[in-house]
Amino acid sequence: MITEKQSERATRLERLRMLKAQGIDPYPSTVARTHTIQEVLNAGDSLKDAHLVLVGRVRALRSHGKTTFFDIEDGTGKMQVYAKRDKLNDGYDRLIETLDVADFIEAKGVFFRTKVGEPTLLAESVRIIAKALEPLPEKWHGLQDPELRYRKRYLDFLVNMDAKKAVERRIALTQAIREFFNAHGFLEVETPILQPIPGGASARPFVTHHNALDTDFYLRVAPELYLKRLIVGGFEKVYEIARCFRNEGMDRAHNPEFTQIEFYWAYADYRDLMQLSEELMSFLLERIVGSATISLGGKEIDCKPPYPRLTFQEALEKKAGIRGVYALPDASLIKIARDKGIEVEAGWGRGRLYDELWKHLIRPTITSPVFLIDHPLELSPLAKRKADSPALTERFQLIIGGVEIINAFSELNDPLDQEERFREQEKAHEAGDEEAQRYDEDFIDALRHGMPPTAGFGMGIDRLAALLAGTHAIKEVILFPTLRPKSDASTHPILQNSPTNAAVHETQQNKHPDAIYPREKALKLLRKHVKNENLIKHMLAAEAVMRALAEKFDGDADLWALAGLLHDIDWEETQDNPHSHSLVSSEYLTQEGVNPEVVQAIKTHNHLHGISPHTPLEKALYSAEELTGLLVACALVQPSKKLAEVSVDGVLKKFGQPSFAKGVNREIILKSEELLGISLEDLIQLELSAMQQIAHEIGL
Repeated sequence: MITEKQSERATRLERLRMLKAQGIDPYPSTVARTHTIQEVLNAGDSLKDAHLVLVGRVRALRSHGKTTFFDIEDGTGKMQVYAKRDKLNDGYDRLIETLDVADFIEAKGVFFRTKVGEPTLLAESVRIIAKALEPLPEKWHGLQDPELRYRKRYLDFLVNMDAKKAVERRIALTQAIREFFNAHGFLEVETPILQPIPGGASARPFVTHHNALDTDFYLRVAPELYLKRLIVGGFEKVYEIARCFRNEGMDRAHNPEFTQIEFYWAYADYRDLMQLSEELMSFLLERIVGSATISLGGKEIDCKPPYPRLTFQEALEKKAGIRGVYALPDASLIKIARDKGIEVEAGWGRGRLYDELWKHLIRPTITSPVFLIDHPLELSPLAKRKADSPALTERFQLIIGGVEIINAFSELNDPLDQEERFREQEKAHEAGDEEAQRYDEDFIDALRHGMPPTAGFGMGIDRLAALLAGTHAIKEVILFPTLRPKSDASTHPILQNSPTNAAVHETQQNKHPDAIYPREKALKLLRKHVKNENLIKHMLAAEAVMRALAEKFDGDADLWALAGLLHDIDWEETQDNPHSHSLVSSEYLTQEGVNPEVVQAIKTHNHLHGISPHTPLEKALYSAEELTGLLVACALVQPSKKLAEVSVDGVLKKFGQPSFAKGVNREIILKSEELLGISLEDLIQLELSAMQQIAHEIGL
């Protein structure tokens, strides 16, 4: 059966054929534009009756027999064109027969205003200069799916002005950063992207092979060590806006390739850097936002300096409650980390443990700007020791909205100390820490020749741009974010409603996976994306419920439980846009290697997508997860606030009261009988029993 979109494409191809048959080139190489649209709009009536040539994409088309209006848009603005048969003669009919919305045209004519004051070009001739063979997404209900938006960014920018404004703001940010540092006497430089030794940051690098030299190189993880070589070479103030690459996971704050600015300033220390950072933030906020206040997640954040200081020790001891943290043995740190839901990997030293505890327990809780200062030596292999506390370093990070924006320190310029720290990092690498820094003999040799006291600074431009745009998702400010290659378009949710794809999909889903994504890794992933403890408890409840349903319906208990555990993992990122919920997570869950049937079930469970559940797993998650919220609400109205006091009859009674727990979608729950063949009463009994078994874990 031919779809409406296929019919549209066929019509456009026929119109292309008509143009060629008439000897008209639908893709000419030259145009004769005299003005941009914005220039015309700015000039206003001074151009009245002037002959102009405008170009642009047709965004709207309104034909009324002998007259046609169409809106065209170039890179500066939008304006109306008025075409009349008595003006264009034979060209009018040819235009109407072959012109579509999304085509690019060149229009020659006279500028005037309509009776209602609309700036308009009265066309004397119109020609198509680029024939579009596909319609714009807005004709097909816009471009709502985040995954499709990122894969088809050229369409996203056409139909989503917020997306375009976000990246334009990021471009302006980069220009403003250059202006600031140039004005402060820094020289912009370029250092190698291909490096024989990856250094300058604790990260896993990408490796490539140079055929002519028959040797491996690494894409840089940071430009730091080369910039410091320039300080040794006599350049006192240098900066680089650097494209960097880290072979790590992707989430809302990380992309494998990203842009940062690093600068190095001879004869300065980290105190000077904090002052300059405050000046920089004030300048950028005023230039890009227009005020010192930004909006993030519905909250207004005052970013006006000065910023308070918080030591790393205070953060771990006072805010995380880890008493005497620096005196604890490694085994105690490991136990604390595991108790907090952190999956500790082999080879992690004290520095990595400190860092993971900070990132998991404290950083997400910081909203207003804070300088985190005085990091432990184990966490800062390139920073200078504090003179009065040699176990600590002269380092700071600027945290805003739970995200690290700046990392900076007084640079270590003692070659013997640096050599010793590199050797410790090399040991950590040999023990299995793939993010440990490597021993760089040439950099040590540079330091031996003398580097003056120096301060260095790194700032993620993507993260700052996202923050200023009011989002944590850096994909929104990256023109083309990294995505998993997609070989089969039929897996896209937009196409999954067709009967053919449904059959293929069900066949694929029935295949038993070779290995189920481990629960330990799932918990770590969950903690990475979800900070609200109540939401985590809800997902643990869904995990227990899905395991019970799997046992009842002869499903794979571990697989079904995994779907319950991860089903709302992107809720904190998408709660302001429910249509994105489960689509955002489907991207990074797939990248993490989570079983495809689990990813599909999670994607399907959001009923706003209109994707019908096909497999038993999908049907179970779709209809049963919603009930857990009602059961929690029933527990909370008990005197003890415990599930043990909840009864099936009590839940049925509350189910019949729409005003109770009104956020629970009762229609979805009722579909369980149709989808699973289980009565509401039996479903309540099953889920209540499952949740009671983990009541202590979920605090009920």
